[in-house]
Parts: sequence; C-alpha cells; structure tokens
Amino acid sequence: DIDVDFFGNGVTWKMQSLGALTLPAGNFIIEITSKGKNKDAVPGHMFGLDYILLVPK
Repeated sequence: DIDVDFFGNGVTWKMQSLGALTLPAGNFIIEITSKGKNKDAVPGHMFGLDYILLVPK
C-alpha cells in the first residue's frame, strides 16, 4: 500500500512512483481506496488521476 495526500489549492499534478512490478501477460485492474480526507478539501473526498505511465525494462 502507498498512502499519499497531494491535496493543493487549485489544479496541480505530481508524479508518484508505484515501484517496480513484474507483470505477466494479461489484463489487470488498478484499485484506488480512499482512506480518509484532507481537512482542507471541500466537499471532502476528491480524487483525480490523469494517467498511469508504464515503463518497460
């Protein structure tokens, strides 16, 4: 599990490494779980994901 809080005023973006994975061929599901909220976030629970970059090694 990777816990992050990128809350900011306005629209911002940051990169977050998810580490190195060895993935066999096939389909995968990425699951995002909200574990709470930032006290400054209004209405409270917000999430945005622009993209996931997979880099072959």
